[in-house]
Amino acid sequence: MSRVRFSRVSKKYGSTEALRDFNMTVEDGEFVTLLGPSGCGKTTALRILAGLIEPTRGEVFFDDLNMTTESASKRDIGMVFQAYSLFPNLTARENMEFGLRARKTSTLEVMNRVNELMEVTGLSEHRDKYPHQLSGGQQQRVALVRALAIRPRVLLLDEPLSALDAQVRVQIREEVRRLQREFGITTIFVTHDQEEAMSISDRVGIMEKGELLQIDQPRKLYDRPEHAFVAKFFGKVNSLEVQPISSTRVRLWDKEFNTSSGSSRRGIATKSWALIRPESIVETKDGRGAQGHIQEISFLGPITQLQILIGKGESVTMTTTSSNVANRRVGDQIWVSVEAEELFVEVE
Repeated sequence: MSRVRFSRVSKKYGSTEALRDFNMTVEDGEFVTLLGPSGCGKTTALRILAGLIEPTRGEVFFDDLNMTTESASKRDIGMVFQAYSLFPNLTARENMEFGLRARKTSTLEVMNRVNELMEVTGLSEHRDKYPHQLSGGQQQRVALVRALAIRPRVLLLDEPLSALDAQVRVQIREEVRRLQREFGITTIFVTHDQEEAMSISDRVGIMEKGELLQIDQPRKLYDRPEHAFVAKFFGKVNSLEVQPISSTRVRLWDKEFNTSSGSSRRGIATKSWALIRPESIVETKDGRGAQGHIQEISFLGPITQLQILIGKGESVTMTTTSSNVANRRVGDQIWVSVEAEELFVEVE
């Protein structure tokens, strides 16, 4: 396995810069996800690492080896794409064996390696089926086994689950994570699905317009965003106007808060907004905070989401345990406040 490093990597297509001064290190055996909207550069970074395209400038390293000019065939990478890319004329087993046979691996080793992976992925009973006879989830498992069979130094996953239905998607992503941990493979996963990124990653890198804005553990990204885009993209937020008090403090409703270190406000501005997670909005029982009325109630199993209209038009999303609001109805009056040590604040 390998430690992977991007050093000031950029990629231009004409006047369009798809990747700009991209720096990132993935430790040996780590699972890192690149997350961002379409066109943010995450797949470009993956394809540069795989050797499928050349960077305009910058370098990529495996451990201390500069791999920037090495061909894709010499990088020892396993890659799984959104499209399964299975050979339609080969059985599932033959597809899984393909990479090993291309490397002229002994027949016994091919058989042992593929048998082992079929067993742990539940594909043994489907080994003699052709791709068109397999479900989408089974086809993606075959593609994953084909990539793992060669024992790659690095595994690259380019939105491999986006074509699957929700239930199968969860099953496959859990299986991907389990196999990655079991074999200790350095893995970079590309997705635009926030829940997917949060659930399986050691760290997540948030990208926008070709730049890596922040990379950290999912919990830290969620709780301590360093950019407004990160706060808004990585989970849901309420954007509520606050009253500036000083360069580091603001007032919201009847409480004062410190501003977080990542806030864009560095002085007293006329208009400032706090970005607040729905679970930080709480009901108060003493009439303090802001008065509102429930507009919508969305039951989501153990939690319930409320849409609350505050005053003359400010709308707030609140999430709480379903038992806390079991008797609530649309139209009910409710008092809410904010529970947070500090607020992430941006200015107009």
